[in-house]
Amino acid sequence: MSELIDVPRHRIVPLVLRRMRAPLLTLIVAYAVSVLGLVLIEGTTAAGEPYRVDFLHAFYFVSYTATTIGFGELPTGFNQAQRLWVVVSLHLLVISWFYAIGTIVGIIRDPVFQRVVTWNRFRRSVSRLVEPFTLVCGYGDTGSQLVREITGGGGRAVVIDWDERQLDGVSVEGLRSFVPHLCGDANFTDNLLAAGLGDPRCRAVLAVTDDDHTNLHIAITTKLLNPRLPVIARAEHDETRANMASFGTDYIIDPYLTFAGGFVMAMEAPQAHRLYSWMSVHADTADEERLPPAGRWIVCGYTALGRALYRRLREHGMDLVLVTPDTVPASVMKETTVIAGKGTEAVTLREAGIEAADVAGVIAATDDDTDNLSIVMTARELRGELYLVARQNDRASHAVFEAAAVDRIMESSSIMAVRMLRLLATPMLPRFLQAVRERDDEWIGTLLERWHARVGEASPEVWTLTVGPAEAPALFTALGEGAAFTVAELLRDPRERDLALAAEVLMIERGDTSWLLPGPDRTLARGDRVLLCARHGERARMQRTVTNRDVFRYVASGEQRPDGWLWRRLAARRER
Repeated sequence: MSELIDVPRHRIVPLVLRRMRAPLLTLIVAYAVSVLGLVLIEGTTAAGEPYRVDFLHAFYFVSYTATTIGFGELPTGFNQAQRLWVVVSLHLLVISWFYAIGTIVGIIRDPVFQRVVTWNRFRRSVSRLVEPFTLVCGYGDTGSQLVREITGGGGRAVVIDWDERQLDGVSVEGLRSFVPHLCGDANFTDNLLAAGLGDPRCRAVLAVTDDDHTNLHIAITTKLLNPRLPVIARAEHDETRANMASFGTDYIIDPYLTFAGGFVMAMEAPQAHRLYSWMSVHADTADEERLPPAGRWIVCGYTALGRALYRRLREHGMDLVLVTPDTVPASVMKETTVIAGKGTEAVTLREAGIEAADVAGVIAATDDDTDNLSIVMTARELRGELYLVARQNDRASHAVFEAAAVDRIMESSSIMAVRMLRLLATPMLPRFLQAVRERDDEWIGTLLERWHARVGEASPEVWTLTVGPAEAPALFTALGEGAAFTVAELLRDPRERDLALAAEVLMIERGDTSWLLPGPDRTLARGDRVLLCARHGERARMQRTVTNRDVFRYVASGEQRPDGWLWRRLAARRER
């Protein structure tokens, strides 16, 4: 793709020459007049004979005189007319040099020049990257978490953000690897191209700015200039999501709808919620989490989160009361009880019915962290047993919200980061979870208990294995030679083939066909994408099976034989 897209270059030399045109012409004229005057003015030697300075000596004398070095009068002493001309030339040249130097200093301090230099330095930094990298547009709370996780896992990232203060974090956060970053607007295509949008090493684009229009522009630009590149974009409005989908954006995430959907799932399908939590990138211990009870909910704030909760709760037939000082649509007024106020006062919560027996909990969903903390503390004073949910808008307030000991904290940046990291690391996992979600919740609970017994209750390592020459050369070669290899054999321990690894095959994809939870006799084929989960450490053992032909032979047939030249010679000698 890089050969199809011409990355623009902001050239510095033409910019400098345009600004230096007048100073350079002034210097040229000053030198020319000074040299010409010395050549034309007739001098006299010590013997009183007339002479004229040639052009070489005149230029030599003017050059060191203009820099105020002063080597004396050459080739012989000057007369009064020559010295008078030298005085005039000296002042003319010094003034010309001050003019030129002042212009140079002005160019260096010029914000336009500095941006061009920074832009070109950024473009060169990106072009020098050797490893595959992820382009992150936006370095707010979500972007910074993503970059930390990507670089912490040994990956590379490139960052664009318009806020220079946020980009300061790239330099001070102590990231594991160097991250090229540009303070610029991602709405400009040149910036995206400089960041590696058309580079074949770019493996994904993450649009996580706080502006839907900018994220839409990033998604559209990427799909038009580099359609093969996966795009994961944040969008909070229905119109933006629909527009992104029409351009083929791979994944569109609304953190508020994501949270609302997970909140409702925790009430309706607790086992499915445990499964989602168990397989998250940063899984909490689902068994220790207090799940929200069924009942009527008091939602304080008709914000983006409030609207998402209203939509999801109403879709699932759950009752709620809205507490908001803002005007709500007439359709909402008809379907739901709306109380005017913030919810920070006890009288407002009482009016919303907090003391009623069917109220399950209170959700503080405003855009202000102080108001959200005030709401949950007031609700706790009125009814300490209620389930309390608080929205955390500023990541710097995390310690305060933890100290408030609410049952669930909604932080949009963490939700976005976890979802995007899951999609980057294991794109098959969301498809697997969606397929499992269609099953009965009791069946999911039984399945989860079985996995806990085999893999352990700690969050497992989840990854995708592609049966190809890069990731599984031994398995790929054996399948090409006609060998059959099953799921059960894949799960064998390469140290002792009669034992099984603490791992599970979750799904196999072959072209457009997929098998959910394939049986042990399911055979693998070249090109298969296998989704697995395992106890930490088991992945490396399985990797030995599919990459080392000796280990693969032992796991598949139990045969152990030397394969190196020296070991084959020794084995042949023993047989004789």
